[in-house]
Amino acid sequence: MSRYIRQYISTCNLCIRTKLIRQAPVGKLHPLWIPDSQWNMLSMDFVVELPLSSGHNAVMTVVDLVLKQAHFILTLL
Repeated sequence: MSRYIRQYISTCNLCIRTKLIRQAPVGKLHPLWIPDSQWNMLSMDFVVELPLSSGHNAVMTVVDLVLKQAHFILTLL
C-alpha cells in the first residue's frame, strides 16, 4: 500500500507542482576574485603520520593558486 502511495505521489502532476521547496533561497552570484600577481594567494596543507625518514615524518605543501606551482617542505610534527 505504501509503495503504491509513494509511486502515485511521485507521478501525480498536481503533487509535483504543489510540493514545497525545502532549500534555502539562492543568493546573488558573485565572481571569484582573481589574484593580481603570482604568490599573492596561497593554499597550505600538511600530510602527516608518515613513516620517519631522515628525521621527518610530515610534509607541508604550499601551492600558488595562480601558477598551480607546489612546494613540498619536509617537517617534523
